[in-house]
Amino acid sequence: MSLYNDWRDLFRAATLGFSDRRIALHAGGVAVSYLVFGVLFYIEAALNNVPPNATFRAVGVSLNAMLLHSTLTWATVASAIFAVAVWLAQSSAVAKIAFEQLRGDHFYAGLAAQRYAWENRRGSMYVLIALIAVIGALTSLAYLFALPGRLGAFGEWWIALNSWLILPGFFVGLIVVFLSVLVVFGLIFLPAIVGVMGDSASENSYQLAVFVWKEGWRFVAYQLLLTAIALGAGIIFAAVGLTGLTLITERVTDGYPFYSYVLHTSAQLAWGDSPLWAFSVAENLSAAPLAQRIAVFFTTAGLCAVTVILVGYVLSVISTGNTLIYVVLRRRIRSDDPLAVPPSDAGHDD
Repeated sequence: MSLYNDWRDLFRAATLGFSDRRIALHAGGVAVSYLVFGVLFYIEAALNNVPPNATFRAVGVSLNAMLLHSTLTWATVASAIFAVAVWLAQSSAVAKIAFEQLRGDHFYAGLAAQRYAWENRRGSMYVLIALIAVIGALTSLAYLFALPGRLGAFGEWWIALNSWLILPGFFVGLIVVFLSVLVVFGLIFLPAIVGVMGDSASENSYQLAVFVWKEGWRFVAYQLLLTAIALGAGIIFAAVGLTGLTLITERVTDGYPFYSYVLHTSAQLAWGDSPLWAFSVAENLSAAPLAQRIAVFFTTAGLCAVTVILVGYVLSVISTGNTLIYVVLRRRIRSDDPLAVPPSDAGHDD
């Protein structure tokens, strides 16, 4: 596939990301992360002596409602770490499919990409863990070194005799800031590097540092443009899809007035409170006939699935766009072309 080798290539991400394999990979990751967070949220509420029915009345199964009721607790932290790991794995798989498509292979299998991401996980996860460990070690050493300064008269002499370390401390601070920037950039960009380069943690970390150092401003500009493209494409996809869903449900449910209640209740359970569906779900739902409660269950599940697919498409655009960014920036920095290597048959299932 021919590229412009500049920002114009990012607009291809909206169409390249509209792929069943890529959307399915990211939608599956979103669904698993959502389920893990929901289960941990309800478990934490139960451990705090809040019964499940009270939790359900407060948040239903709405992700944004659960986030609004969350604090920085073990459940939130564990869910965030799990979601990051899933993002790295699924984004690496999508980046691999995108890279193979750019090389001319339009039939690289999703399961093969998933296996590739798992086998090459150290290329992203280990790099981030190592960077965070180094940041933690440097800040911990600085803190431990400063502790004797709190020991009265001895502390005053300790500070006085070691005040010359202000200059080394300045450079250590610069290193910590730079490594922190690498962590932020790595969360976004490492899956694309893994999708092209594989699991070499040392090579991937070196390339990440080079990209940030030499093309940092361009990378930030490309990310802003890619975010706008992904959100714009997601809004269009959602508008078209939900318009079609509305037309279908109006035809199917014509003559069944109770289904308006079902839709509004399901929307509140799936998406949280809104002026468009301002009910008290618990009382209305518990008092509703069994048929309506069954309809609410399946409709809520369907709305959650639709939401997962829409989010999966946006993430697919981001992962595909980052693969394009990697190819474009690598061509600017290095003389070799990653697309010059012909695709293999490794990603085709028998």
